[in-house]
Amino acid sequence: MLLPSSGNSSKNSRTRRSTGRPCPAPCRTRCPGFDAARLHAARGEYAEADAELAHAASLVPKPGSEFRLAEARLALGQVYWHAARLKDAHQFWQAALVDFHKVATENPKDQALQEKIASCERQICHRYGALGLWDLAAAYLIHSAEVKRVTSYVNEAPLASLLAAIGQQDVWRDHCQRVMRQLVEKPLDKQAGWHIVRTSCLFDPPAVDLEQCMRLAGESIAANPVGARRWYWPEVALALAQYRATRYADALKTLEGDPVDSPRQSDLAYGGRLCTGYVYALAAHGDGSMRELAPSAAGT
Repeated sequence: MLLPSSGNSSKNSRTRRSTGRPCPAPCRTRCPGFDAARLHAARGEYAEADAELAHAASLVPKPGSEFRLAEARLALGQVYWHAARLKDAHQFWQAALVDFHKVATENPKDQALQEKIASCERQICHRYGALGLWDLAAAYLIHSAEVKRVTSYVNEAPLASLLAAIGQQDVWRDHCQRVMRQLVEKPLDKQAGWHIVRTSCLFDPPAVDLEQCMRLAGESIAANPVGARRWYWPEVALALAQYRATRYADALKTLEGDPVDSPRQSDLAYGGRLCTGYVYALAAHGDGSMRELAPSAAGT
């Protein structure tokens, strides 16, 4: 684990006060020792925060308080993150993840609680991702797989791709299959279907049935009228599924022209264009069209 040490508390305190940044709002978790420590830390009073934490650690938690304790540790970790005390933040977050997962496994049917826990775990794992600590960032989705939890297609799709890329392909495959079953059994949000299609088809062999992928991507395109959006990821997802199914000509046709022509192109649309070019090149190579493209590309 390559994380910076916490450094000198008094120096960090002076730095924190001199920045003029607003302190985080109080976190009312009903964990007095942790809450007091968080308020001290937010003011840069790290010696006082450490004393409060030492006292809180000496107390025996009441049964059923794990979720509140985990929330308090998450909040403290965020304070230390902003103070550049990453080692301290890491310690709090690791303890919080243990408690969050314990509560999740003990309450598998409580959907409201599962969504709260998922949101908290995502916050922690996104911080790890920002540091490039991919194994740690994967904890959220690994936990979700263990409790069979799906709470956000949009937030979970990138993490599922990350898992597959770092070698956790069994967890990636399980996640994609679980989401696909949920979308087929309870098709409440066809617009979001392209997220799981793109994620499922990133690797060969795909995680789920390709016919289902192409059908779901087609439904996502129909549910996302071109005139109402500034990006064309649904087309990219469909073309990627068609490419995996070796339907190269269909993939090229899906990507013909510019599905979205808007003067207000967003960064998301630009990312879609880059991915479109990549998928188009794959499909053109499979179709044999690269031979025709090469001379024109050389002249540009």
